[in-house]
Amino acid sequence: MRGFVESLIERPQTVAEQVANVLREAIASGTLKAGTALRGGLSRKS
Repeated sequence: MRGFVESLIERPQTVAEQVANVLREAIASGTLKAGTALRGGLSRKS
């Protein structure tokens, strides 16, 4: 079990994992309300 946990700690995170961690922290701290729609602001208009 220890080796498994260490392998998780040592592996680099993907961008998706990093974003998920930031969102989890924001929800836990109350900065972001759970269930908030995450969209808009990034669309391109020609």
